[in-house]
Amino acid sequence: MKSISYSEKMDLINSGKTVSVYYNLHRKCLSMRVKGVVVDHPHAVVLKNVKFRVQPAGRAKVLKEKRKNVHAFVCGQLVETYGEVLHTSPCVNGLWGTVNKHSEKIFSTDFQVVYNPYKYKTFIKDSGESIFETYKYTLINNEEIWVGDWIPALTM
Repeated sequence: MKSISYSEKMDLINSGKTVSVYYNLHRKCLSMRVKGVVVDHPHAVVLKNVKFRVQPAGRAKVLKEKRKNVHAFVCGQLVETYGEVLHTSPCVNGLWGTVNKHSEKIFSTDFQVVYNPYKYKTFIKDSGESIFETYKYTLINNEEIWVGDWIPALTM
């Protein structure tokens, strides 16, 4: 599948439609779906008004078969996508991102989010606390998920 064009991405951003994002184990990148249809395979995504969803039946199947399947998603409105993994490094309450050898502080982090179907029923904070609310911004960078505030200085 080819990536969506810049104009298609801008239409999706401006539409306010909810997208669902998950890590694609076969492609080693993210898959982004709109109404159940995969529309792009970016390496990093920024979403707003974010909710974390786990389908219980899909998780039960993972536990029964001991084989991963697509059943956990980060859902929200698209803000930005990146065609390559952001090379990030921590800074005080944030992440520096490098794209095309240009570094900027791209995200003020509140906490990291993790999900392991063998250990947890839902996504959790890296501190072990449960997640219940909607979050303003989330950065998904390859397999890492961060909640915080997006700083729109770094664009592709």
